[in-house]
Amino acid sequence: MRELKTSEITAQLKKNAVSTIAAQWQVVPKTPLDYSFKEISNVTEITTEESHRRHEVSFCKSPPSNSHNLTRTHPFKLPYGAGIKSITTAIRLPNNHLETLDNLFTLSAKIVESPLHIAWIDLSFNNLKVIDKELLQFPTLSTLYLHANEISDLSEIDKLVALDRLRTLTLHGNPVENSKGYRQYTISRLITLKHLDFCAITKQDKKIAKAYLDYCERKKVGGGDE
Repeated sequence: MRELKTSEITAQLKKNAVSTIAAQWQVVPKTPLDYSFKEISNVTEITTEESHRRHEVSFCKSPPSNSHNLTRTHPFKLPYGAGIKSITTAIRLPNNHLETLDNLFTLSAKIVESPLHIAWIDLSFNNLKVIDKELLQFPTLSTLYLHANEISDLSEIDKLVALDRLRTLTLHGNPVENSKGYRQYTISRLITLKHLDFCAITKQDKKIAKAYLDYCERKKVGGGDE
């Protein structure tokens, strides 16, 4: 049986990738989709903009029997615009001009194989004034960067309570960080957090946060001032 040429091997690999990535193949993500510094003002642009690095995948299980001499692990770059969705769990959109995240989940489904598995979203250095409920469409979200935006209302943090896998959150550089009790309130409301603003949350932090929350509740019931 003749050996396949390199061009034939590459063509075969790409064909297998496009065909919904055959069940007997395992695809390993290499890099997040990175749309930083793209001057994006509307999330719809992620479906037409090319990310900074074309997403790489590797096929790691034994190849199909009809692939002849294909190597066991053969990475290649997916061609942009070829209708191939990235196998990734991270989307980066920092340093753009976003003011809203309308339809982010629906749009991400056009570029990511499984948006339900997105675990990291970076929205830092944008113009967001609120924490968009669109983020709640990502149930496995564990890391969320929102620093250096324009979020000012402390109650916005309450929207993130529904994300029960959230472990890392950044909000520094927003007006909200100047709110009284900002850190304590955030820790007490988002009990799954392990890191806030790139600082680890300690047991002592949690005790102080709980005491602060209890104080606020008593004050609310009593209707008194400090």
